[in-house]
Amino acid sequence: MHLLRANGGRSVPGSLDPRGFLTTKARVTGVVDGDTLKVRLRAGATVNVGLIGVDSPEIGGSGKRAECGGLDATARMRRLAIRNGTGRIVTLRTDPSRDRQARSDRLPAYVDAHGVDVGRTMIASGLAKVHASGSDFARLTTYRDAQASAKAAKRGMWRGCGGT
Repeated sequence: MHLLRANGGRSVPGSLDPRGFLTTKARVTGVVDGDTLKVRLRAGATVNVGLIGVDSPEIGGSGKRAECGGLDATARMRRLAIRNGTGRIVTLRTDPSRDRQARSDRLPAYVDAHGVDVGRTMIASGLAKVHASGSDFARLTTYRDAQASAKAAKRGMWRGCGGT
């Protein structure tokens, strides 16, 4: 059993595979926006999870206007993360290239819902872009391929927002 640090510095148990990926299950309790979910971990802690390698348009708030595609991205994330009014059980997986300590109150992780990579789905639908800050991450090639496909097909922001 290995630990990651969640909001407030609480330790969260999970299993570590030989490549350094920590995996744990959680239930979605809310959608913050197109690249951030609120989840309740098995240990009971509630944390915000930022999808590794994914950047969606902002939805506004605090006097700021929503960016083009932000509301659509958030709506799509809700459809992926919540079914029949109940948050889905998801698998969170960290990446050794990213710090497991939450920054800005967001735990960086991949999110898989019933075998579907939520981050890749958001990118492939054109409602998010690949965000590769610093070092490469395990799913970078897959995410870049999904973005190229969305861009070529003019899906989501690539159609209505000019890719910005």
